[in-house]
Amino acid sequence: MGFEPLDEGLEGYLRSILDEAGADGAASIDDFNAPEYGELKRLGYFADAREYMDCTASVRLSYGALRYFDRKREREASRIASAAGSAGKSLGEKVLDKAVEAAATFAAKSAGM
Repeated sequence: MGFEPLDEGLEGYLRSILDEAGADGAASIDDFNAPEYGELKRLGYFADAREYMDCTASVRLSYGALRYFDRKREREASRIASAAGSAGKSLGEKVLDKAVEAAATFAAKSAGM
């Protein structure tokens, strides 16, 4: 399963939950009526969620939620490395093309002399 980044609003909401969560991923939610809560729940970012009548909730974050920002950093680093590699190949190909062109020009001039 590939990594799909969340939009900024969901990331901010997830970050606030992660900042409060204990080492086991347990956290309290003040208002489970927030649309961000519902979307994170729908996307599977909670391994367990207990919702109470006062609109609070106790959640345990999933492994994916706990690792979300690490995976996002890894994806960005990979994307940058890939882009740098592609740029390097393009530059190398351009240098090779110029070298071939120069050799062909030299050979043509040498044959004409």
